[in-house]
Amino acid sequence: MHIFVVFFCLLSAITLLTKSVYAVLPVPDPRVCTEYFRSDLVATVDVLASRLLYGKEGGGEEIYIVRSRDVFRGQAAGKFEIRARLDSGRGSLTVGQPHLVFAVIGQSEVELGKDTFFIFGGGNTGVLSANAVQIGQIQQIQKALPNAFNGNVRGYIYPYPFVAKRDVKFVARSGTKSFSAISDGQGWFEFMLAPGTYRIYPKSDENLIPYDLSYDTPEKIQVKAGQCYEVAFRGKQ
Repeated sequence: MHIFVVFFCLLSAITLLTKSVYAVLPVPDPRVCTEYFRSDLVATVDVLASRLLYGKEGGGEEIYIVRSRDVFRGQAAGKFEIRARLDSGRGSLTVGQPHLVFAVIGQSEVELGKDTFFIFGGGNTGVLSANAVQIGQIQQIQKALPNAFNGNVRGYIYPYPFVAKRDVKFVARSGTKSFSAISDGQGWFEFMLAPGTYRIYPKSDENLIPYDLSYDTPEKIQVKAGQCYEVAFRGKQ
């Protein structure tokens, strides 16, 4: 009986942790181009120092002092702050190591009224030595953007509450125009779309609904040339 209680408590803790991470990290995992266009700052930085700042009613933020190297998007020069909320599951920076960072401007939940950079997304911020591929993709985005005609929408059938399905037909509709894509064995599908406002929905499976932890809302996506978008669906409970 004692063993069962311990196992149940452990399972509950794992479930709670999983849900808490999903509650703050959208799916699918962001591509570089998705995070690039949603970030207020994309840059390489030296991480000089860090400290923790706790809230009065729980929570808190880790504050990093960084110095800019190369700025690919946004504006930052010299020393400045980047923060990470302790309950966000968005990873952290390592003092003494150069990093590639994707950040958005947000308001501190601990120091009210203070706007600063916060780590954005959960996939591409990391130690610079491990991010050569991401740097290359950023450079490709910047090179291709002036001559781009279409936007790219990547979709994913999230395996909840059942495994991802293949051969599901999805439609992207804008006014009288419609385009289709078919999901593969892992539940992925993709559109290349001209600029415009689109609704993306499953055509061949009524048991799929938009997943609310998607980077973009499938019901209404404003596609711009050269940019990337990500949508997710899941099964009805």
